[in-house]
Amino acid sequence: MTNQDPTTIDELLAYDIPNAEEVYDKLMAEIEPDLMTDAMPHLAEKYEGETEEERTERFARYEKAFEKYEEVFDAWIGGLKQKYEVARRDLMKKAEKKTIKKEAAMLQELEASLDAL
Repeated sequence: MTNQDPTTIDELLAYDIPNAEEVYDKLMAEIEPDLMTDAMPHLAEKYEGETEEERTERFARYEKAFEKYEEVFDAWIGGLKQKYEVARRDLMKKAEKKTIKKEAAMLQELEASLDAL
């Protein structure tokens, strides 16, 4: 896709939208890498031999990480909504300008036709 602004639904849908796992991993990577989807299956092996106290601390850290993830995710969604609203307004302005140009051309043709009578 080019760097031009999209002007049709097909162009908007051509953008690559990340799936839920991609979003989760991207955000969680900065918060707690242990909780990324590719790391979780290996946690038992990674922490083999940890004490009960260490495990409790780790789980408390994970709980805080999930809370932080929810905050970061909500902020990310909010940013997407803002970008969507800006893009929607821009598309509406473009459509309005296009319509105004067409209507002006039609009015000129009509005026020319009336003048010719």
